[in-house]
Amino acid sequence: ILPNVFITKELDEKQEKILTGIIQDKLDSALLYDNDYYIIITDDKLSTGAAYAAGGNTVGVTDGMFKTIRINFGYIYYALSHEIGHAVDNKYGFSETEEFLALYNRETDREYYFNRHPAEYFANGYDLFVNGKLEDEELLNYFTKITETEVSDGHI
Repeated sequence: ILPNVFITKELDEKQEKILTGIIQDKLDSALLYDNDYYIIITDDKLSTGAAYAAGGNTVGVTDGMFKTIRINFGYIYYALSHEIGHAVDNKYGFSETEEFLALYNRETDREYYFNRHPAEYFANGYDLFVNGKLEDEELLNYFTKITETEVSDGHI
């Protein structure tokens, strides 16, 4: 379908064209992402220990060790940018920096899934940023700064 993208079910021509367009659009807007992960679109149930412990399942999983992003077929449009955010964080370690942790620690609602861990908070912010939906001014400034800094430093 695209380089580094694999789908685990048969698609007709129309489905493949629509899916290719969605994935290409998300990859085109993915700042700081080197397209060095394999993206696997699947109908299989995805689960992680954290999601299982929370009583649910997950629609996307990023594995930095094996450089894979797995996404449930029905959620590709909503989950791909978030999972790419995890890949970017795995590469640069943004969610572990003092600057980012200060932004994360402003949040008090730890019941909201994306506020439970700095890496989730980063991936959610990244997703909102690259899709033009980030409204938090401090986070918007942060993502703008890291994007401009890393791109201008030749890291991508």
